Amino acid sequence: MKNNFIIGLNPALLIFLISINVFAEDNLDESLLQENLEIVINEEYKPCSDQSESNSLENNSPTSAMILTGNAIFIKGDEVISSRNARAITSSFDKDSNKLTYYQNATTGFKSFLIDDKISGKNGGISSIKEFVYDLIVPCSESIVSIEDNPEQMIFIFADSDAANKARIAAQQMMAEIEREIALAAFQQKLEDERAAAAASTAVYQSKLAREAEMAARMAELMVEKEIAAFEAKLLADEAAVEMMAEIEREMALAAFQQKLADEKAAAAAATAAYRDSLIEAELAAFEAQLEAELAAQQMMAEIEREMALAAFQQKLEDERAAAAAATAAYRASLEDEVIG
Repeated sequence: MKNNFIIGLNPALLIFLISINVFAEDNLDESLLQENLEIVINEEYKPCSDQSESNSLENNSPTSAMILTGNAIFIKGDEVISSRNARAITSSFDKDSNKLTYYQNATTGFKSFLIDDKISGKNGGISSIKEFVYDLIVPCSESIVSIEDNPEQMIFIFADSDAANKARIAAQQMMAEIEREIALAAFQQKLEDERAAAAASTAVYQSKLAREAEMAARMAELMVEKEIAAFEAKLLADEAAVEMMAEIEREMALAAFQQKLADEKAAAAAATAAYRDSLIEAELAAFEAQLEAELAAQQMMAEIEREMALAAFQQKLEDERAAAAAATAAYRASLEDEVIG
């Protein structure tokens, strides 16, 4: 029976017993221990009243109590379930004070209920835990004040004594400290999660800016390439037009010269036939030589003009390409500086 009783203690009872033990060690002097020698048990635990050896989980499970707010109704034997999935079995329920007495066993598990937990039973309604009542029941209204693994002595004190009251207060303070630490840990975890989310959002935004800058640079390059291609096409068209006009002018000049030659030949033939034969032949030869020289000179000048125009156009094209490359490099450098900054 002694082992069953101690093993059945839940975490809250253990905290309470440890608190009483610490208080007893700090405050019970030698004289007080001497006065309590008559209730010291040296060999084995013997309760003040007979208790049957029972394997019932309900009989061997210590009970606890809580004050509720809400409209939930509980009947003895009902299972109590919290919003955090803590479970217990109803021992009693006072509707007037909204006080629920419960116990936990191996079937329900020993997960702790917490303040503000929502609880419900099979009879409907939902209530919240307002506070816990740490009224622990032990044989003959006494509490164990030593829970050593191999105690030489086990001292019992009355549950309504100053030591027990101070121990209950200490246990309540300890539970409050634990709840504060749990809340602080939850807040710190939430803060870390928010920081991680902010860092992830910043990384996504920076990646988006980098992609947009890269796309803008590529669009600028495409625009420059498009303008260069259009200019080259226009230049080729202008060269073709100039060459065509030069060819037309040469053909027209040759046609005009041939017409003039034909006219002069006709006039010379009308003036004199004899002189015409000798003079026209010489003049024709000289004129043909001069014409060939003039045609050669015109062709040379036209070729020089085409080469000069082509060289000027090519130089202009190179200058514009160099300016476009410099502008593109400067724009990329500014984008890199913004990303690095």
